[in-house]
Amino acid sequence: MLRHWLPVSSFEDCRVPLAVSAFDIVGRRTRVFAEGDLAAAIHASCAVPLMFQPVWLQGRPYLDGGARDWAGIDGMPNDIPVLYHHLPLRMPWLSLPGSLIALPTRPRLKTLRIPGLARPSPNDLTPGATAFEQARAGMAHLLSQPAGTDVLEAKPPSLAA
Repeated sequence: MLRHWLPVSSFEDCRVPLAVSAFDIVGRRTRVFAEGDLAAAIHASCAVPLMFQPVWLQGRPYLDGGARDWAGIDGMPNDIPVLYHHLPLRMPWLSLPGSLIALPTRPRLKTLRIPGLARPSPNDLTPGATAFEQARAGMAHLLSQPAGTDVLEAKPPSLAA
């Protein structure tokens, strides 16, 4: 399906530079793809453990890049500014190493946190529209404030507890 719907077949043909991360199961590391078969890399990056089978690329099995690159920013060069929207985990039954749930750190990174966002899930997408509006309101609030810190946190009236 990806090959059918994507307007290009390779990273090199993309109008905007693109990098996709996937987790190399054998090497137990994140691999960032930025050249070659676009559909295959996207497919691998979406192979969520326990939901989808690993995707084989170049003789190795890959899973969703979030297995190690939780923030999805490993493919960004350090000299490029990044605005990262942090979504805190809400899975009390899942115990993850601190490195996977901590705020990422790197040069030129600004982290945006908007507490209390509605959370759609694979089983219930109905909160999606509410989450979008809450994120829009939170971003509008943040953009009206001075950005003097590396971690920006918004709690506009629509998100007040």
